[in-house]
Amino acid sequence: MKHFFFLIISFMILLPLYAEEDHNILYDWRNFDPVLSQDNVPDIYPIAVDGQNIYVGTSYGIIIIDKETKQQTLINRTDGLTDNYISFLGVIGDELWYGGHDNSFGMIKDGKISNYPRSYTQPNTTVWITAIDKDQEGNLWVGSLGDLLKFTNGEIAGRYPFPDRDDVTMMGINDILTDDDGTIWVSGYNIPGKKGLAKLTSNGIEMVYEGLGQIFEIIKDHQGDMWMTGDKGLLKYSNGVFTEYQTDKNGNSLANMTDLTEDKEGNFWAIQESCLIMYDGEQITRHQSPFFYLFDMVMDDDGIYISASHNGVLIFKDGEFEHIPLNSFPGLLPPIMAFTRGGSIDHDGNYLAGTSGGHGLLKLTPDGTCSETDFFKGKYISETTTDNLGDIWVANSWGEHFYLYKITPTDTLTYDESSGCPHLGGEDIFQMACDHQNRLWIASSNGLYCFDGTAWKTYNNKNSGLTTNRVYCVAFDKDDRLWTSCGRAIILDFELGDGLFCFDGKTWTRYISQYDDELSRVTEGYVPLKMPLRSNSISRIAIDDNNIFWLAIHLNEVYGTQDIDEGHGGLIRWDGKDEWHQFMSPFTPDPSIPTYEPGEWISNVDFVLPGNYINNIDFDRYGRLWVSFEGKHGVAMYNGKDFTVWDTDVPGIRYGCASNLCIDKERDRLWISHPYEHGASTAKIRHGGTDMLSTPRLSPDHHQPSSDKMYNLSGRQIDTPRKGEMYIKDGEKFVIK
Repeated sequence: MKHFFFLIISFMILLPLYAEEDHNILYDWRNFDPVLSQDNVPDIYPIAVDGQNIYVGTSYGIIIIDKETKQQTLINRTDGLTDNYISFLGVIGDELWYGGHDNSFGMIKDGKISNYPRSYTQPNTTVWITAIDKDQEGNLWVGSLGDLLKFTNGEIAGRYPFPDRDDVTMMGINDILTDDDGTIWVSGYNIPGKKGLAKLTSNGIEMVYEGLGQIFEIIKDHQGDMWMTGDKGLLKYSNGVFTEYQTDKNGNSLANMTDLTEDKEGNFWAIQESCLIMYDGEQITRHQSPFFYLFDMVMDDDGIYISASHNGVLIFKDGEFEHIPLNSFPGLLPPIMAFTRGGSIDHDGNYLAGTSGGHGLLKLTPDGTCSETDFFKGKYISETTTDNLGDIWVANSWGEHFYLYKITPTDTLTYDESSGCPHLGGEDIFQMACDHQNRLWIASSNGLYCFDGTAWKTYNNKNSGLTTNRVYCVAFDKDDRLWTSCGRAIILDFELGDGLFCFDGKTWTRYISQYDDELSRVTEGYVPLKMPLRSNSISRIAIDDNNIFWLAIHLNEVYGTQDIDEGHGGLIRWDGKDEWHQFMSPFTPDPSIPTYEPGEWISNVDFVLPGNYINNIDFDRYGRLWVSFEGKHGVAMYNGKDFTVWDTDVPGIRYGCASNLCIDKERDRLWISHPYEHGASTAKIRHGGTDMLSTPRLSPDHHQPSSDKMYNLSGRQIDTPRKGEMYIKDGEKFVIK
């Protein structure tokens, strides 16, 4: 009886734990960070020094080199850094400040790492920190490829973004100088169409000087004058006057210097191409380095320290270079390697991830290990898919050749042009999938291809109902009809879609949105869709067991303009006939010239997604839809009623970035690959627990609605909404009638 009583008490104690666990669909996260690489020497970027150490920012983290012993120590995310890809290093007083490729930064002092909270970052940005400085009052100024930030006492006190739609700001801020008089100077690309020197004013960042093109380094000399390196030469600012120095007295060019520092004698030192140069105010003295590419330079009393890309560190002293090669660090992932969009599950439940950059096919196991598959080493993997028998198909399109591989439990089979493969060398492979007859379909930039294991068939704009050869995706309904979409290039790199296509094995049917701006060019052979697809661009299609369609709308700039259509992007659920519903993020730029009144479709839209740019969609074995998003929006799951969002609050989703997802339906496991060096993650999917938070968390940068304030869908505060315009107040959505 006592034993029975003990069991009852134990069950009552454990019951709340099980109940709480039901609220977590995802658990048991395993992170693949880092993963294997053939290249064990990191790329080298910024450099900094203090009295004891040399600090080198790399693609693997920060390497600390003891000046005296030359002993090297690597610290990275496993030690507390926010990112392994270091884009900025600087010693300010007794503090070492660092910035990362993922728009994060922190400070190291007395061996302790202190990171700033990531809540300041813009949700869609993946830019890196380029400059950090402190002013006389102790305020911290942080520059990136997107904006200038001010921090006071550890809290953000000001954001000074670049003007909207300034494409050239991709170069962003190169350097920051906090002047003694309180002026904040910034260099780089700062004003639309311009580049040079700018400063912070009451009106924001304003251009001051642009004569020398892009400005790189800004320093103050011993006399208090400002000096800058630029595209065309050296620039001096003294007593309100700018003076350009484009050559020395002998006619040698001072252009294209990327760093600048002053020694005790008043000589200027800079990097110019592969040389270290000294300019004494009259003539240049060149010191040819042993390496072709020099990245960054810093000086102290012991010498000049230069980061030499892949080759290590150079120390220049008494006219001679000393070379310090970096140690190799096996098992780390260089940032140039990225997972490609496809991913497959093998017979043992391992995730096979294709990579770019010649790193082949990686095998990730649920227990957290990663290995390179020997057969695919050195290959660029375009796409992978799993067929109905559990075999893996791998496409390798690189250069002039196209290779297709089939991985079975016992062998790897190769198909190339000699065995009948189509000539797809150099073409984009957008998606591969198998139909119910286990035929392989390949959507590419040169048409749609079908392989039945023996023979190939080609479908293009000459022999089928496809209107273009640029085919984005493939999916199959329960009747084994093929559904796909096409796109066509128009201006620059912008594309419009050509609608939705269905092929039943004999007949092609084309569906076009009735809101297509170019509907007049279509005369026959189409079925109008009552959906707000202004550009008819569909990047992914998923069809559930009930023949309900999910369409991921390709988010693109329309007709080369700067405006994104108000009904564009996000997900559309369609019954294949007349009923549809759209799910979007509320943070979509407002159109300046809408092609239709919002009232025609606004009643069929729920603004519940964290983002509108969707990378991939797939179903788990319970029929729930999973979505991954571009940017820092994580993943979302739709259970038939609500969307649940997992983003930066989940440790397995690196900074909210999920470039691709793959679901192991048999084993209830979710796999997520992250951009660039952030690796991959996996987690178990629970059977239940779908009653989690169904509304996405709003970013602080989008001004969460507060009492008596109104905001449009892009998060900007408004005073009076226009007729027909939706706005948000107190967390509720309204439309002015």
